[in-house]
Amino acid sequence: MAYGWGRTFIRYRNFEVTSDHHRIFIKKGLFHQTEFSIPKEKVEAIILNTKFLQKILGIVEVRIVSTAEEDDEEMKTANILFPFIHKNKALLLISEILPTFKVETDMVNLPRSAIFVKLVRTSYIWIAAGAIFYFWPRLWYVPLAFLVLTHTSQLLSGLSNGYKIRGPFIQLQSGSFSTKLFITTRMKIEELKVTESVLQRKFGLASLEIFTRSKSVQVSKISDIPKDVAISCYQWYGKNGGNKGSCIE
Repeated sequence: MAYGWGRTFIRYRNFEVTSDHHRIFIKKGLFHQTEFSIPKEKVEAIILNTKFLQKILGIVEVRIVSTAEEDDEEMKTANILFPFIHKNKALLLISEILPTFKVETDMVNLPRSAIFVKLVRTSYIWIAAGAIFYFWPRLWYVPLAFLVLTHTSQLLSGLSNGYKIRGPFIQLQSGSFSTKLFITTRMKIEELKVTESVLQRKFGLASLEIFTRSKSVQVSKISDIPKDVAISCYQWYGKNGGNKGSCIE
C-alpha cells in the first residue's frame, strides 16, 4: 500500500489538464515532470474506469483512446485524462474539454433474463466446488467463499451493466465489482460485431463488441443484451456508410 501510494503521488503530483480548440495538454510529475499534447481529432473514445473502492467513494478514472499513443511507458500514461476525479465533476469537464463526446447518465439496464444466463454460464463452478468439498472436506469454506464471490459478481454484472444509443453516440457499461463505461461515436468505430451463443439464442440475447482504433486495437464488449437491441446497433452502425469489418455471427 505504501509503495502504491508513493508511486501514484510521484507520478501524478502537479497533475494539470488544459485544452484549447484543437489540442489537450497534460502535465504531471513530482521529480520528473512530463508534458503531453494530444490532438482532439485523434481521440477515438472515452473510458471511465471505476474500481470497487472508487465506486463507493464516487471516484472514477477517465481515459481516452487515441491514435496518437506511443510505445514508451511515459506516453502510455498520456491517455489518462483524469487519474482520480469525482464522477459528477468528470462528466462536466469531459463535455468542456471534448464537446464532440456526450456522456449519458440514463442508461438502459440489461433484462432480468440476462442475470439468469450469467448465473447458468458459471454453473460449472459448482462441479469444481463439489470436487474440492469431496476430496478436501476440511476446506469446505474455500468452495463456499468461491461460490458466493462468483455468483455475487455475476449478479452485480447483470444489475450494473447497461447500454445507450442516442444520435451518433453509443456507450456501453460492463463489469461487476469494477466497472468500465465506454463512450464513442459512430464515425469512430472501426468494426462492430454481434454474436450469440446457443444459451443466449434460447433467451433472445446476444453480445456486442465494438472495435476502435489506437496504437493497439481497443475492444469493448457487453454480453447478454436483447438480440433485437444488438441488431438495432448493427443497423445503426450501418448508417455510417462505407464501414468495413462489421459482421453478425
